[in-house]
Order: sequence, then structure tokens, then C-alpha cells
Amino acid sequence: MKRNPEQRRGSRTVRGCSLALLLTLAAPLVGQVTEADRFALFTGCAPVYPSLVLWIDEDWNLSGEFAEQAVESRLRDAGIYSDGSGAPSLVVRALRPVSVPMILVGVMFLKRVTDGYGHSETVVTWERGQAPLPPVGDAATALQLITEHMDDFVSEYLRVNAEACGR
Repeated sequence: MKRNPEQRRGSRTVRGCSLALLLTLAAPLVGQVTEADRFALFTGCAPVYPSLVLWIDEDWNLSGEFAEQAVESRLRDAGIYSDGSGAPSLVVRALRPVSVPMILVGVMFLKRVTDGYGHSETVVTWERGQAPLPPVGDAATALQLITEHMDDFVSEYLRVNAEACGR
């Protein structure tokens, strides 16, 4: 069945209105903090204590000092760095064992969680990375991955804790 030009124009108008309505309804959801987000990252803007774990072969040349500076500088720039334990913690790992053909770079956020029965435990509530990668690249690749994961963490942490952090 062939449509005349008026019918085609009308269907485009309906599609255009439908798209506009969909975008209007979806707009408040962008950046919205969910209950899962709060569970994973809400701390009332408590400072975060970083812990760096490097397990690499010597020829890879990843300096713990450079990795530590990358982690700490991101937390300090966001105003959420803690140099003492007891705070929520962030474990940053870069693993490249000699005998296993892979690298593993990841960031895990740990915080104290209390269940409905009053039992408290420190658990991983957020993480990025962790999937084994082929051992391509060098220490700069691992440092870049650490930096990217740290940027993701800081961005998400500040989004979830925006009100408490005064942002």
C-alpha cells in the first residue's frame, strides 16, 4: 500500500514526538543515584585510604612510586584522600607474574557493611578491571589502566556522594 505525502509527513511527526517524549522522560534518569549506587559507594564523603598491590616481574619496570603517585593524586585532587587506616579503602592491583602469560589491573572499593542482623563486615562494593589481559604493552600500559580505573572511581564516588561532599 502506497502512502500519499501527507500520510508520510504525519508518521514522521508522530515518530519525532515519540522520540522527544522518550528523551524528556529519560533525562532525569541520567546521573540519577540508585540504591545500588548508594550501597556500593555512599560514605557521606568519607576520605578513602588507598592500598597499592604490585606483583610484577622485574623486567617490566613498573615503579610502585609512580603508581602510588597516580592513585594518591587523584584522591587528593578530589579531596577524598586519607593516609590512615579505618577509612573506607581502595585496593589498586597490578599483577604480572613471571610464570603466567597475563596481566591483571584493577581497582576495588571496600567499606564496612552491616546486614539486617547487625553483623558488620568489610566487603568489596565496587570494582573496575580485574579481567586478565594478554601481557602486551609495558608498565606504561598498566599505569594508564590504573589511571583510567581511578578516574572512573573518583567520578562515581563523587557522583554518589555529591551532596555530602558539597558538590
